[in-house]
Amino acid sequence: MSVSQAQLESLLIEMNSQLQKNQADLQMVQVQLDRHSTNSRIADLTIKELNDNGSENNTVWEGIGKMFLASNIKNYEERLNIDKKIIDDQVKALNIKKNYLTTSIEKTSKSMKAILSGKPLEE
Repeated sequence: MSVSQAQLESLLIEMNSQLQKNQADLQMVQVQLDRHSTNSRIADLTIKELNDNGSENNTVWEGIGKMFLASNIKNYEERLNIDKKIIDDQVKALNIKKNYLTTSIEKTSKSMKAILSGKPLEE
């Protein structure tokens, strides 16, 4: 069974389109991972500061929009820990997606090279 030149060209165009989409998605995932990493570090540093300086004062001022509300340090730490757990779960999901996209990009690239070189694809 032979493939016509037009079909082969159409296949390569579709593979190239998918490759570009996956590369763009991979860049977006990397940006999201960087943001989550920054937010996680901020939460860690905030918790550390609260633990170091919290014994002097039992309240902390929490900024909410244009207002500041007095919050109990323990409640604030609990919310930060919950937020940090959510961030960690999102990072785990993003790392899975990053791995999937990286694998897809590699396999698509190998397949395109195999098609262009005329050699059979080796697994």
